[in-house]
Amino acid sequence: MRFRNFVLALLLLPSLALAKQPPSDLADLVEKLLPAVVNIINVSYVPIDDHQPATNPILKKKLSYGSGFVITPDGYITTNKHVTAHGSEYYVTFADGRRLRADLVGEAVGIDLAMLKARTTEKLPIVKIGSSADVRRGEAVIAIGNPLGYASSVSTGIISALDRDLKMGLIDHFFQTDAEINQGNSGGPLFNAAGEVIGINSAILTVAGSSGSVGIGFAIPIDDAKLLHEQIEKYGRPRPAFLGAEVQQLDGDLADSLDLAVPNGSLVTGIAPGSPAAIAGIRTGDLILGLDGIVAPNARALYRDIITRPFDAKVVVDMVRDGAMMHLPASLTEYPDSLSLDTRTIETPGRPVPKPSADLGLAVAPLTETARTSAKMNPQGTGVVVQAVAPGSEADREHIAPGEVIQMVQNDRVTNPAEVQSHIDRLRAKGVEMARVLVAGPDGRRWVAIRLK
Repeated sequence: MRFRNFVLALLLLPSLALAKQPPSDLADLVEKLLPAVVNIINVSYVPIDDHQPATNPILKKKLSYGSGFVITPDGYITTNKHVTAHGSEYYVTFADGRRLRADLVGEAVGIDLAMLKARTTEKLPIVKIGSSADVRRGEAVIAIGNPLGYASSVSTGIISALDRDLKMGLIDHFFQTDAEINQGNSGGPLFNAAGEVIGINSAILTVAGSSGSVGIGFAIPIDDAKLLHEQIEKYGRPRPAFLGAEVQQLDGDLADSLDLAVPNGSLVTGIAPGSPAAIAGIRTGDLILGLDGIVAPNARALYRDIITRPFDAKVVVDMVRDGAMMHLPASLTEYPDSLSLDTRTIETPGRPVPKPSADLGLAVAPLTETARTSAKMNPQGTGVVVQAVAPGSEADREHIAPGEVIQMVQNDRVTNPAEVQSHIDRLRAKGVEMARVLVAGPDGRRWVAIRLK
């Protein structure tokens, strides 16, 4: 999972913890919480240098550290996926110094969560799991973990904000906290004032020249981790649900192009062949409002609603097509191993280009196999490849880049360069002020709104 300026995490609580009637002495509460919090050692083996032959390289042992917490007496431990990544061996150390070997039993799809199982026949101390559904700004919290190798460290603070999107995955909705958290805190518990885990510390915001905390930390809500454990307990592995509709969040311009007063809903950018969405009749360009009458105000909320349902659930997709409300039944399936809900880095290829047209600022050409491959299109996909974008144009304003492929204008598919302009001319003749254009590139498909007047 890509982090950019985000590092590992932990959180906080001041003595003003009165939201859930905590013990009068914070030290008493911490003493009860410490035994179920563990420090995690991830042992991996990496080449000693980058100049060795690919076969039989000389390896060296590499250690990395994180935090976690025990959720069942037989040794299941919740942590972050980036704490367990690339590991060959895992060890967990308790506050009393006891160390146990552990095994990786599952990693979540689209969420930075993983689960270990300690090798033990003894009953282990466990945390009390709370709920993240009713967490509020200003709520007092306690974080315990292993920052910079300092085991069983405690910090306190409040919940600063809710539903933060860190662009680390398509379903982000982190808690923000003012905790003093640092590398090594990742995967550790965020407790409320009653000593219940409400989050998993996962990232901090850093500034240039520093990798330490600046007082802005982030935690994954505990209800997400509950789902992971339930699936592992029931099936032996994570089995998230899959609809097969790729979607994006509306912005103001796209909402205007759909004559919507408020940019709520998710605009479909593509349909996986043979997926539940394809079978249900959902199309590219449809606006999905939610499932089973439950509104999903943005794309992150819709993806979360889908993957947290049973993988064989039957749902009704509430959506709008050409201004008409529709309710299409769909049968979810299991999320394919070949797909990811994690974000990817955009690497748009450059091209030698002709001069763009003066209209939308685009020069387009017939689709090539190179462009089709770069845009990750299926062999039957149609479109035109962007060869040039005029600086300051409508296309440039919407970050359309050379090498990307235009597949649709409004609800019409494009098969050759002339059709782009003819569709635009037809929309202008109808008085349309904002047109939607479906663009495919190395990072997937997205709708952009182009102003015509």
